Amino acid sequence: MLKSLYTIYNIREEEESLLAEVSINEKSEIFKVHFPSDPITPGVCQVHMIQDLLHLHYPAKHFNIQNSKQLKFTGVLRPNEYPEVSIQLKIVNNGTNWLVQAHIHQNGTSFLKAK
Repeated sequence: MLKSLYTIYNIREEEESLLAEVSINEKSEIFKVHFPSDPITPGVCQVHMIQDLLHLHYPAKHFNIQNSKQLKFTGVLRPNEYPEVSIQLKIVNNGTNWLVQAHIHQNGTSFLKAK
């Protein structure tokens, strides 16, 4: 079901960050239940976008999100208002683990920030 929810494209690296664009399919089955009269992209799906981007760009690293010190949903991601969003990831290896900071946003509106 998530494969029909969004498409990640235009993946690029810029100044210590990984950037990508995401197109959200407002006709996805998810929005028939979340919520039919006011579709909202579920937070867990936004986190999944981050995981998918890591897998697409770094297939050999086998990234898996194990925990988050801070996960804030800072705005409501409605696909009819924001059919396209940007994801920015900053990835650092601390010697033991890979640390990822993530930001999902568009046109000055922030939807998710994670550390």
